Amino acid sequence: MLEKAFHVKSYDVYPNSTIKPSAIQHYMQQFAREDCDNMGCTYINMRDVNMVFVLTKMGIKVEEPVFAYDELTVKTFNNRITGISFEREFEFFKNGKKVIHATTQWVIIKFDNRQIVRPRDFPFD
Repeated sequence: MLEKAFHVKSYDVYPNSTIKPSAIQHYMQQFAREDCDNMGCTYINMRDVNMVFVLTKMGIKVEEPVFAYDELTVKTFNNRITGISFEREFEFFKNGKKVIHATTQWVIIKFDNRQIVRPRDFPFD
């Protein structure tokens, strides 16, 4: 699990200062990568064994508006593995209150030929 505080950047919002969905996705990608890096599953290590994660599904629920310069805390963690899919959760908090929740599903593929890799064949914890 990764927990990290950050500030929403001015370029991540619409003219009315509310956060763009693409910015939420960008933050999610970055924090998922950092969490994997902390477990030794870096992009470089995965490429060394010819594997990469690919996002297949995503659901985002914005429960309260988020604005430029808001300080948020994100928590992300792997939830479960179902079949070939790895499920990862994201919870964004502002002043201790959850304002965004997202669930993503990822699969592992071989980089060179795009074949799906089964979780049991994944060499990382």
